[in-house]
Amino acid sequence: MSAVVEASELVQALAGSGRPGESVKAAIQRAARAAGIDCGLAKRLWYGEVRRIDADLMDTLRDAANTRAEKDGRSAYKLLLARIEACEAALRLSDANQARAVDHGVVRLAGTEDRAMGRGARQ
Repeated sequence: MSAVVEASELVQALAGSGRPGESVKAAIQRAARAAGIDCGLAKRLWYGEVRRIDADLMDTLRDAANTRAEKDGRSAYKLLLARIEACEAALRLSDANQARAVDHGVVRLAGTEDRAMGRGARQ
């Protein structure tokens, strides 16, 4: 992959997902702010219109993309924890581990019993 293509992908990744009705210009400006670069340079990178890219610029873009990915990962993790807590509250579980401490030898789970192939009668 060429440096120009990689830089274009990094800038587009820094912009994140577009919001409904948002222009490309707004996404480029958001990517420029995230990377700490000029909007004109971000536009040229976005469209692959640059002829060469300095190593320090690529490092800046990669660092900003890594920071963005870590931030997005943390946000997703927090959202999942909140959803788990909401599910546990909806199920009225007092202990988070209570749902995981199931003795499968005592609880009859669907599909754990052998059944005759004929009419589904139990043996």
